[in-house]
Amino acid sequence: MQFILDESTTLENFLKIFENSETNGNQINIVEDTGKEEKCLELELINSTLKSKECWNVDLGKCIDGTPVCSDGVIYAASHSGILQGISLTSGSTIFNYLAENERFEAGCVVNQNYMAIGGFSGNLLVFEKNLITNQQPLLTISCSSEIRMTPIFDEKFNLIWGDYSGIIYNLNIQNGEVKQIFNCGKHSFGSLRTSPLLDNNLIIFATLNGTLFAIDKISGQLYWQTKLDSPIFAQPISFLVDDNRSFCIALTVKGGLYCVKISDGDVKNDEDEEQLNSKLLLTQQLNSINTTRRMSAPATLFPQNLQFLQEQSQTIKV
Repeated sequence: MQFILDESTTLENFLKIFENSETNGNQINIVEDTGKEEKCLELELINSTLKSKECWNVDLGKCIDGTPVCSDGVIYAASHSGILQGISLTSGSTIFNYLAENERFEAGCVVNQNYMAIGGFSGNLLVFEKNLITNQQPLLTISCSSEIRMTPIFDEKFNLIWGDYSGIIYNLNIQNGEVKQIFNCGKHSFGSLRTSPLLDNNLIIFATLNGTLFAIDKISGQLYWQTKLDSPIFAQPISFLVDDNRSFCIALTVKGGLYCVKISDGDVKNDEDEEQLNSKLLLTQQLNSINTTRRMSAPATLFPQNLQFLQEQSQTIKV
């Protein structure tokens, strides 16, 4: 995995690992020379055919960078043209359409039971009432210090948390409309914010473009820990539990680093910890900012060599 993710890996490097491979029935045996010893890797061949057909398509004008989300049978997607649409999953018909003038949406939107939110390159965060989405106008427009390139995140109560590209992190209490700056990455030289955060109870974990992973309190913004990794982090961290209910997260860097980090204190685990942590995991996946947990059917290691795996009138608030 780390070999594939490494930015220096070329197609030639990739093909070389198959030079000493042998096919044995439904498996490929690859001999990997690590410099110290040779390891034999077994890859299983899977032959399958998938038949698919296009059910519908919708043109949003320009490229769609943010991942579309689905909630109650509606797909929400936004594009660089400033178009935000809600589309029926079954028919492809447009249920909701909003055009933000002079706007560009690079991130995706986040949806919970009552609200939908998205940030744009103008530095505005838009919040819509989901139940009144036919109004097709924002409930709140929050002006931030710079463009918003990350997908915001809802907690299980009333808080919406996000960061702008300059490194300011915000908390909005949607119930009372209070919005406040809770953290400034610039004061700590943490770098720019682009990656969507990870919520774990009262902690929210951010990753930055200078390779810093850090955790703050989602309400007060108190910094709990920080960890400097080897290169920028673009992928959202994912979290999981081990059998004794300790929480960890996996962070990926552009140089191919896979890091297992203890959420309580930011401690980066190494290969010496593998046997202690290589038990059954509870993999926690975030779906529209609500953590759902499923138990994996078999033990899986945490380490690189074997890792498998969102007023009726618009208001403008300046912070």
